Amino acid sequence: MLRLDLDAMDSGSAIPSTTREHFYQLDVLWPPLEVQGKFTNGLSAVWQQQQANDAESMKLATLRDALLPQLLSGAIRLRQAEKLVEEVV
Repeated sequence: MLRLDLDAMDSGSAIPSTTREHFYQLDVLWPPLEVQGKFTNGLSAVWQQQQANDAESMKLATLRDALLPQLLSGAIRLRQAEKLVEEVV
């Protein structure tokens, strides 16, 4: 998109008036399905790791939200919180 001369597509003077039709007329290169499949397969491990990271992040956020108020209020001590974290993680 950076290489396109978008200003040349604009037909308005004071208000930009590039329409979606201007973009529909642009040529788009699509890689062959075999290349798309290899790309997707190559990224599947990354996507799985991302899902695992998201799940762990949510678990840790829940743990933080549960333990932090108790730690700040003195209801539990740091050693107790560490033991609870070890059990969960």
